[in-house]
Amino acid sequence: MLANFAWSRAKRTYDPALHMGWVPYGLDQPLRLNFLAATTAFRWNFGTRLTVASGNPINLVPDGTQYDPDVPEPMKVLQRLPTFWQLDLRIDRTWDNSWGHTTLFFDIQNITNHRNVEYRDRYLDEHNVYRTEDVRGLPIIPYIGVELTPN
Repeated sequence: MLANFAWSRAKRTYDPALHMGWVPYGLDQPLRLNFLAATTAFRWNFGTRLTVASGNPINLVPDGTQYDPDVPEPMKVLQRLPTFWQLDLRIDRTWDNSWGHTTLFFDIQNITNHRNVEYRDRYLDEHNVYRTEDVRGLPIIPYIGVELTPN
């Protein structure tokens, strides 16, 4: 079993003329937790990983803001995407041969099929009002593979 927790900040300053000061970098995830567990039974290895991370920061025009053609860039608000989490599973077995090793594995990423928000898209609706739409990540992804490792 292995667990780790990290707290970090990634900030940067852009054009000083904008008077923005230090703002979170686009990939800033202050809180991150990983938990891994693995065991062996009947010569098969079973492992799982849970990942939880703060959502990335994003600057968006608030939902419901009316479009004004006289304002070149409307005021944006710093938001954070929802918390990301994912549970993965791996099962594998290795056979030794005279020339090396053969490993058969089954990886299932995002076994809970949780569709995390990867990005928040901004658009104008038919009434010229700003709206946002969540762009979701990939669903469950199964992998089956064979690894051949020579001696």
